[in-house]
Amino acid sequence: MADRSKVKITVVEKVSNQAMFGDAPPVGFTAAPQCDKLEVGREFIRDETGSCPSGLYP
Repeated sequence: MADRSKVKITVVEKVSNQAMFGDAPPVGFTAAPQCDKLEVGREFIRDETGSCPSGLYP
């Protein structure tokens, strides 16, 4: 297995489902219109284990 490095993930933009899919979302799509948990500029660090950083997926 290859060595892993830490990765910084930064929220740079919040995009609404309307902007992504228009009036035709994928069949069965049930996500909220826009995530209100993440803020632009927030940073997360993924460690060497590859685990999802806490708080990234609310």
